[in-house]
Amino acid sequence: MSALWETIDLDRHGIIEAHAGTGKTYTIVKVVLTILQREITDETGKSRLIHIRELLLVTFTEKAAGELKNRIREELKEKIASLPPRDPLSDHLKNCLNTLHEALIGTIHSVCLRLLRTWPFESGVHFETEIVDDLEGLKSALRESMRTDWQEEGRAIPWALQRMAETGAMPDEKQFALIRKTAKELLDEEFTALDRIVVGERTLPDLRLEYEKIGKRKSAHRNNFDTLLEQHCKALEEMKKSGKLAPDKEELCRIRIDDLREMIRTGSYRLKVLQKPVNFGATKIFVQKEIGNIPGTSTAVECIDRISNHPLLPVLQQEEEILNTIPLALICDAAECAARRWIGKKRAGGLLSFQDMLRLMHRAVTEHPAFSASLRKKIRYAVIDE
Repeated sequence: MSALWETIDLDRHGIIEAHAGTGKTYTIVKVVLTILQREITDETGKSRLIHIRELLLVTFTEKAAGELKNRIREELKEKIASLPPRDPLSDHLKNCLNTLHEALIGTIHSVCLRLLRTWPFESGVHFETEIVDDLEGLKSALRESMRTDWQEEGRAIPWALQRMAETGAMPDEKQFALIRKTAKELLDEEFTALDRIVVGERTLPDLRLEYEKIGKRKSAHRNNFDTLLEQHCKALEEMKKSGKLAPDKEELCRIRIDDLREMIRTGSYRLKVLQKPVNFGATKIFVQKEIGNIPGTSTAVECIDRISNHPLLPVLQQEEEILNTIPLALICDAAECAARRWIGKKRAGGLLSFQDMLRLMHRAVTEHPAFSASLRKKIRYAVIDE
């Protein structure tokens, strides 16, 4: 690839592509020197050479930008040394060498910041703007939000944390990281909106309202349902005392009776147990052929049928769906709180992140024709490294 630059007509080829390991830096330096020796006719009709100030050279890292500047500087010196002292091209390249520090050579962010500061009215960026890191800022914003926003009952976060504690699903570092990552995506208010499809477009206050309605429906069915569970417990006790169950099945009977009576006592129903009241994974307390031969089994089967068709079960399924959705809704709501807090802090303090630079540059280019025209007039060639 490095040898191709000499054969490329830059007027006809807008993009020169090279990849790692193909002499990319060498190629870019040679392309820059080729451009600086090109003659154009300017707006006044006069013939002149392209100046280093008319080039935009964007690299991936500051280290690469520094290396390119040094390589271009050395290449200019070598080219100047090969020319006669009073050659017009020599004078031109000397001028380019002396003003190399003015060239737009750097990372995409450093170039954007330099251009934004050059046109502060169009971009809204002050020359003294402090550069900050969004991820670090969001860590601080999230901690502050947890001390303030998370304590407000109206946001339903305290309620959500209580429900999560009851189910053993309290937020961990993985979820905090996801909150920060989501919040970072929300910093671009113009082009990004939170997609809540995974939580059914609901917020935590929405879920709390649904949960409270479900609680009222549970209360309406509870006495009747608890009576049914007690009947099932008695059937299991009869089976356990019959002496016809194997010792391991007797132990399963005891465990299941304890499970059901705990539900009756607390009103905290375990849907998986209620959907299959005599099952322990693939193991069953009794099987089909034992029904009627073991005391209590016929009653147990009747109770199981009534439990599975009881109107409380669909209510419990809705409750479980809400409890499973709460952690995801917390991530969404907490991310919005953290993002708003960090955006407000940046605005109040005149802070700017790397992503803000790209966003403000896009806005300046699209909303200020004079800014775009100035850039077009100033920059005639752009060379993009990765």
